[in-house]
Amino acid sequence: MNGFAAEQSGSRGVNVAVLVDPEKTPAPEIDAAAKVLSKKRVFVRGYRGKGAEVNSISDMVDHFPYDMLLFATHCGDADGWRWTYEFTDSEGFDRRLIVDIAIGIGRTDDNNPFRVMQFSYFQSLDGVDWNDPVAKADLYVGSAIKDYVERSNRDDFEGYV
Repeated sequence: MNGFAAEQSGSRGVNVAVLVDPEKTPAPEIDAAAKVLSKKRVFVRGYRGKGAEVNSISDMVDHFPYDMLLFATHCGDADGWRWTYEFTDSEGFDRRLIVDIAIGIGRTDDNNPFRVMQFSYFQSLDGVDWNDPVAKADLYVGSAIKDYVERSNRDDFEGYV
């Protein structure tokens, strides 16, 4: 935590931190972060239990300024799907993108009773593991990810399992 809150010369560093703990499992790292950060005179805003629902956190991310956002790390993996998308990107390259997709559903305060959020985690592009920095160094990404994001909101863009 000290490394995250370190200041650069001429800069205050982290001024505002947001800590999120859905309280699904014990999260001692959240309590430790709150203590360390407050000692460094960082404004700490916390979301716990029911206050850490999808809608509250989505609103906070959209509207509350922060320098650091920390989620409890062992709340479990969300169920989801691994999809493969094959498409020609806007630069004319044939692409094969493998993506893990999970959704979160939360209640809202408006006329729509639910808010659905989608999380996409890239696994590979054109057979290159997204988490392999050595292999990725030679991968031309170009517009592939931007094109995927734009197309993923269209009804006619479908992946397969």
